Amino acid sequence: MTVETLDDLSIAYTPGVASVCMEIHGNPSESYHLTNRANTVAVVTDGSAVLGLGNIGPEAAMPGMEGKSILFKGLADIDAFPICLATQDSDEIVQTVRYLAPSVGGIKPFKTSPPLVALISKTHCKTLGYPSSTMINMEQPSRSSLEL
Repeated sequence: MTVETLDDLSIAYTPGVASVCMEIHGNPSESYHLTNRANTVAVVTDGSAVLGLGNIGPEAAMPGMEGKSILFKGLADIDAFPICLATQDSDEIVQTVRYLAPSVGGIKPFKTSPPLVALISKTHCKTLGYPSSTMINMEQPSRSSLEL
C-alpha cells in the first residue's frame, strides 16, 4: 500500500488499522494475509559456526547475516532480518526463536552449530507447527544434525 494522502494514512495507521488488528485478534492465522508476516524471515545466529572462521560470536557474524538477508531479498523477494543473539545457550536460543515467531513467517538458523540448528528445528516445528524444511541449515550439514 502506498500512502499518498491523509486518508491513506488513516487506513494504514490510526484509526483504520484497528479493524485489521481486531480481525487478527479473532483469527491469528490472518496475520499471514493481512500483514507482511508471510514474506518475512528472521535469520538467527549465535555466531558459533561461521563458515571458515568458527565460533567468532554474534557481532562478527553480522556481515554474513546481512549478506544472507540480501540473498533472500534479491533472489526471492523475501524480507529477511538478521538477528544476532548474545548467547550460545541452546535453551535461550530456542526460547528466543519462540518469542520471534509471531513476527515472522519463518526462522532461518544460520552460522550456528549443526546440533543447535537441529534442536531449534525439532523444537520449533513441534511447538509452533512450522515445516521442518524451513529450518534446515544446508551450510554445514553433519551426521548428528541429520539423525534428529
